[in-house]
Amino acid sequence: MPDGEQLPQLWEDNKKALMEYMFAVHSGIKGLVSDAVTGEPIEGAVVWIRNGTDKLPIRHPVTSWLLGDYYRILPAGKYEVLVHAEGYEPATRNVTVTNTVRDSAMVVDFTLKPLIAEQPTVSIERGKERDQRPELKGHHSWRPLCKQNTCKIMARLVFSHT
Repeated sequence: MPDGEQLPQLWEDNKKALMEYMFAVHSGIKGLVSDAVTGEPIEGAVVWIRNGTDKLPIRHPVTSWLLGDYYRILPAGKYEVLVHAEGYEPATRNVTVTNTVRDSAMVVDFTLKPLIAEQPTVSIERGKERDQRPELKGHHSWRPLCKQNTCKIMARLVFSHT
């Protein structure tokens, strides 16, 4: 530990570096990851970064928080940002980080499309499989029975017809 008398000089010697470090945590990218259908935030989405000059991703991905927000410190440069979450199509964006605005990271938001595949119902009639999809007219849509990451959306869908 330094002597208390040395603290004023240590502060003078290091305050510029400390301030630069505090500003550095606001460089790079930040954003929100949300559901493209409901607009709800997606918690637990994994955000991978690949440097524009390197084929391998940076080995330290970040994960979106409860409100879908994520933060990634990056130096200025070109990057490919890949976001994926369970039950959603991955999304990719190419960004150029400049870090010219002090105190603010570049905002890169993502809206992920749910992976929803229509499954035909099948019944056995006299030993043969038969497609039982009825002919429907009007608007058809899928809606999840629960919020993201609280249950398996793929397993609990309701088909609505209007």
